[in-house]
Amino acid sequence: MTGDDGSASTPAVSVVVIVFNDADRLPAAVKSVLAQTLTDLEVVIVDDASTDRSAAVAGRFAAKHPDRVRVVELPENSGGCSRPRNVGLEHVRGEYVMFLDSDDTYQPDACATLLAAARRTGADFVAGRCVRVHIDDGAESQWCPRLFEAPAVYENVRDHPDMLNDTLSTNKMYRHAFLERSGLRFADGLHYEDNLFSAQAYLSAKRIAFIPDRVYNWTVARRGNRQSITSSKAELRNFVDRVEVNRRVDEFLLGRDCPDLKLHKDIKFINHDLQMYVSDLRMRGAVYRREFQAVAESYLAELDPSAFEEAKPVHGIMAFLLLHGESQRAIVASDFAGRKGRRGRLLTDLVAKGGRVYWCDDHLDTELGRAQLDVTELGLDEVPLDEFDVGNEVSMMALTQGRMYLAGGVVNPLGRITADAPVTGELELFDTRHSNRRVLVPVNVCYGQRRITWSVDVNVTEVLRPLGIIDPSWGLRLLLHVGDGTYRTRVTADRMYSGGQLPVRPRMGRSVGDHVETRLTDGGLLSLRIVARAPVGRVTVCAGRWVTRTRTGRRLLSSVIAAERKLLAALRPKRRPAAALPEETAVEPSVGVPS
Repeated sequence: MTGDDGSASTPAVSVVVIVFNDADRLPAAVKSVLAQTLTDLEVVIVDDASTDRSAAVAGRFAAKHPDRVRVVELPENSGGCSRPRNVGLEHVRGEYVMFLDSDDTYQPDACATLLAAARRTGADFVAGRCVRVHIDDGAESQWCPRLFEAPAVYENVRDHPDMLNDTLSTNKMYRHAFLERSGLRFADGLHYEDNLFSAQAYLSAKRIAFIPDRVYNWTVARRGNRQSITSSKAELRNFVDRVEVNRRVDEFLLGRDCPDLKLHKDIKFINHDLQMYVSDLRMRGAVYRREFQAVAESYLAELDPSAFEEAKPVHGIMAFLLLHGESQRAIVASDFAGRKGRRGRLLTDLVAKGGRVYWCDDHLDTELGRAQLDVTELGLDEVPLDEFDVGNEVSMMALTQGRMYLAGGVVNPLGRITADAPVTGELELFDTRHSNRRVLVPVNVCYGQRRITWSVDVNVTEVLRPLGIIDPSWGLRLLLHVGDGTYRTRVTADRMYSGGQLPVRPRMGRSVGDHVETRLTDGGLLSLRIVARAPVGRVTVCAGRWVTRTRTGRRLLSSVIAAERKLLAALRPKRRPAAALPEETAVEPSVGVPS
């Protein structure tokens, strides 16, 4: 942007866009800025030494919009977001500053809406609504929705401490002079740099505004190579950096004499940060778990002790158990605490003592342990059993000659299923895409006051006859019949039970798959997945993936799927259910463990 005399003018807003090896998605991000209803803005693209076409893509935007787009190329990759953003701040000219990642986008009126609020309120920065857009399934979820229910202006962070939960820097517009006056920059060399930057901004600002308008679209990939650095929870460094940033936030808050805000942050760490990692811990290997336990235990010892009590009840138990070196029990607590929008799974052996109900029977010899593990107020001794997601965990698995032997145990909460109640069970193998297609296999059941154990030996190769493409995944569920009632429980397993294989014969032929492989879902639930292991199957599947990238290939795939659906319809039982794969196929159990 230039003034009438040819000198650089001061735009209302500068947007710093950072990119590293993201040439395919960078155009959408930059276009979302250039298409803003507010035209008085500039774009500063900072390329973090990309090795793909990102720099060239950025250069084309600068060439096409020389008055609005500038490009800064770093000589070497920084490994994070901090240095590119800091470099961008050195080059901006605007009265206000915003940050945008190359895989995200703005709403068309984001800049105009935030700028109007900033000028109207005189705030040092304004925060707008951020929406997480899950590209795997197109679902959307609100970020910190309660903070953005209505417009609000705060003179101090203590006026509404929950704003500390909004740790993003990208859904905000900052007064440039405020950033310079406060010396605010992103901490280099760490992921989750937003957390520390935001805490410093909240405590440095003389006025903060929130608006309910949607301004930022945060792209989230649950799996695959499109995950962001901070979404890659499988890497231990991800958790280590989160803990280190939290330590720096703690130091900053205590240095500002804000122990109350540190307690608020500690509670959020237990309820959100820690739960997010422990919920996936079942999927990690022994080395990761051991190192995770060491890092978590060390940091939890630094938290305000009140945080364990004031956190959500089961989240507090999860943190308490980790603090005492019990990562496996912490995983069980995380299962029950559940994830947002999901129902918790009860896999612990509750204990009743002295008229109180406790999460487990350990740590009850101290007053602190009894207080932390007391779950009486949750009413778990009164909730009807059919309203529980009763836990069911595999204790043994053996795969041989097409057969699968499984043994496990279903939690019997406080012995509420009594010994005099007749108990039988069936293992259900069900098509996860067409849940009415299932195979039922009777299981051997043995009553226990704490756990009802079960075992089954089933010839998977004979029993499971999938079509191939439209039914690649089969779930496992135990149906426990107690008296006149039936309890359905998904089968939970540890990582050690993932990866086993058995031969299978899809009805569409072995070219679409020749084995089923035991796998775990994100929540640790056991499932079977059709895979190709023989050379013919592998070649066919790889060729299919390549072909379906073309229009002709996609039409061919649609034809195959249509053929499978017709076959599926033909297999549905009509006059003679036994002649084809029925909706429910009962199989006689074979007792004994295969040798």
